[in-house]
Amino acid sequence: MMTIEAIRVSAGRLGRAVFACGFLLAVLPVDAMAQGSLTPPGPPAPMMKTLDQVEARVPISSASLPLTITESGSYYLVETIRFTEVDTHGIVIDASNVSIDFNGFALIGPGREAGTHGSAIIAGGSGGATNVTVRNGMILNWKGDGIGLFRDGEYLVNHPVVESMRVQEIGGTGITINHGSVRNCILIHCGTGIHAGGFCIVEQCQTDANKYDGILVENNSRIRLNASHQNGSVQNLGDPPGDGAGIHVVGSGNRIELNEVSSNDRGVQVDSGGNLILQNGARGNGDNYGTIASGNVVGPIVTSSTIATNTNPNANFEF
Repeated sequence: MMTIEAIRVSAGRLGRAVFACGFLLAVLPVDAMAQGSLTPPGPPAPMMKTLDQVEARVPISSASLPLTITESGSYYLVETIRFTEVDTHGIVIDASNVSIDFNGFALIGPGREAGTHGSAIIAGGSGGATNVTVRNGMILNWKGDGIGLFRDGEYLVNHPVVESMRVQEIGGTGITINHGSVRNCILIHCGTGIHAGGFCIVEQCQTDANKYDGILVENNSRIRLNASHQNGSVQNLGDPPGDGAGIHVVGSGNRIELNEVSSNDRGVQVDSGGNLILQNGARGNGDNYGTIASGNVVGPIVTSSTIATNTNPNANFEF
């Protein structure tokens, strides 16, 4: 049992605690004791950015064509487009820093023999644009060029990149570039497959059954790891026979290496000196390497009779 003195001590402590609580309630502002509104300010804000916020892109549909691009930006196809206007370009690029992503779709023209001109994608007449990229799709059935970013200085886009494109049934040249690159592309049934002006890289492309050259290259370019077959008179178009080489070099300063050329009128044709030709393979061409001009650095031509004794790692092969 608690003594009278213990009860008095406990009561004193309780009184002091009650006094302290009362003092705090007296000095705290009223707002500090208020609960606040229970009504939420609005719906939760999205945590993820939209695609337009991450990369603002401009869609291209059938209703968009013919289209002239005059502003830099990223453009993309939302569907396969069938364009029926004759002698009209599908897309004209008249701005720098333009990217066109085909998204796996096709841009189909009015026909390889329809009208007198009309290209799928072409550089604008003002010229001087830079940094244009076209990738990831198909271009079919155009009278003019498939992707025409360079032609004899008439129109010009510097530093273009064309990659992962299939270009087929083209009356003009499949792809023309200058100071740029073409990679992982397929060119079939064009006039010329690829025309590379100066300072270009053409790698891992396939050029088959084009009426003229598979790859036509001018100056200071690197043509590497390509396959070029049946260009020139051997083709499946029913046209009058053409005339062409698998790889045709018309200038100097080029490096031609590790390419495969077969069943063309001529395999590797080089019209002038000052080029390097190494480690290519040629088979069944009208003339495999016989049209290489003097003044070039050419790896030895190795045939089946000399392959066992060849020790030159830069040799070209004929088989």
